[in-house]
Amino acid sequence: MNDIILNSKNKTYLFIQTNNNQYMIDSEYVKKIIFIQNLERPNVLPKHVIGLLEYEDEFINVLDLKSLLGLDVTPYPLNSKIIIMDYNGLKFALIAENVSDIKRIKASLIKDAPYNNSEIIQQIYSPKNELSTTIISLSSIYGILKKSLDEEIFVENRANILPENENALVVLKERSLNTKQKEEDKNYLPISSDNQYTTFKIDRAVYCIKNTHIKEFFKLNKTKITPVPSTPDFIKGILNIKGDFICVLDIQKYFNRGEVLIGDKSNVIVLTSDKAKIGILTNGISKNITLNDNVGETLNDYTDIVQDDEVYCVLNIENILNNEKLYVK
Repeated sequence: MNDIILNSKNKTYLFIQTNNNQYMIDSEYVKKIIFIQNLERPNVLPKHVIGLLEYEDEFINVLDLKSLLGLDVTPYPLNSKIIIMDYNGLKFALIAENVSDIKRIKASLIKDAPYNNSEIIQQIYSPKNELSTTIISLSSIYGILKKSLDEEIFVENRANILPENENALVVLKERSLNTKQKEEDKNYLPISSDNQYTTFKIDRAVYCIKNTHIKEFFKLNKTKITPVPSTPDFIKGILNIKGDFICVLDIQKYFNRGEVLIGDKSNVIVLTSDKAKIGILTNGISKNITLNDNVGETLNDYTDIVQDDEVYCVLNIENILNNEKLYVK
């Protein structure tokens, strides 16, 4: 069976803790992980929402996971995390006391929950000879929040459950300023050394490619992709660059995650190895980052990691370039 089909059965999950319990959420929808910081607290908010976070020039609802789970709502420690997500175009965030790991999980280990005392718990991760872990249903949280927003169901703001001592308030304010500054300073840096990776966003995912594989970039509005019949749907077509024909890959379709929507900032990253050359269609280059040398050394086509509070999907370019289905004959 084709490896792509096998890989599509598995998902990557983020492991989080709150109230001394461990939970999992689908990492596909995670945009960023940050430390708790100042939140705007209007007089009324949607149910389970404890405040509004200013992020990427908009305010998003921050939900209290304890409230959603029906647990005792207690104050969060200063090192707690805000997990920012984008689900079906709706941005929201969850607060958790800790983010401990990110793992790719086999579909066979995901079971229906034997209990149903919470509408946001529908499945569990049940590995052999280990304790089961509850999986938080992001679709249920989306439904709860969307209903509140659409029907304007608001409740009076609850007591603040973030740290309120004088030192903590200083830290929260500094974090908010730092987050805003990082958003303003985002830019794409020049390619450099061997352990440098180029990042690019497609929908909710942030992908990484090791810079040693990258030959060049091309703006899509300055070139043309020619469709080719009788090829897999993840092949957008062929790009003619100075007489060199390059197969262009839609990485979203390759991983069965939808497709890349072409816009004004779309471009093609041309990748090379000793044996082959392909192009990857993107919505725009983000920045360069430094990762550990052994990142991406996996038998799979990608591996997910958390670094600097970001979730990155690091592509194994050698694996992808060796897939014979990519090449038009």
